[in-house]
Amino acid sequence: MNNFWENRRIVVTGGQGFLGRYLLERLQSRGASTVMTPGIDEFDLRKLPDIQRMYNELNPDIVIHLAAVVG
Repeated sequence: MNNFWENRRIVVTGGQGFLGRYLLERLQSRGASTVMTPGIDEFDLRKLPDIQRMYNELNPDIVIHLAAVVG
C-alpha cells in the first residue's frame, strides 16, 4: 500500500500547541518521517521575507497552518 505521508517534507505551524501536538502524533503514526514545526522565534509569519525564508530553508511539500499567533 502506498503511504501518502512517507518521504514528504511537512511543515506544521503551531505544532507546539494543543491541536498541533495531536496532529504531529497522527502524522507520525501514519508514516510521516520529516515533520518540521518552526517557532515564532525562527519565522515571523506576518512578514513576507520570513515566509519566503521559511519556504526556502525548510523546502516543504506540504504546509499545515495551525498557528494561532504568527509573530
